[in-house]
Amino acid sequence: MLWISALMIVSSIPSLPWSYYYTFVLEEKHGFNKSTKKLWIMDQIKTWVLVAVFGLPILAGFLKIVDWAGKSFVPWLMLFM
Repeated sequence: MLWISALMIVSSIPSLPWSYYYTFVLEEKHGFNKSTKKLWIMDQIKTWVLVAVFGLPILAGFLKIVDWAGKSFVPWLMLFM
């Protein structure tokens, strides 16, 4: 779980400059941006928190089912979903 969390954070870092550019350069150029820099940062943090709150328990369930069921894990994962 720690590995997945670290991988999520590390993999999202390269997309931050692009997200910033789209929000504060392109959208402002065309008059669509109503966001502030503080709001943008808070949205990024909230996104990471929500992914952790919802994604990590689901991933833990998937891994537990795979560990428990062995080679016949697919039907059990379908029931879990």
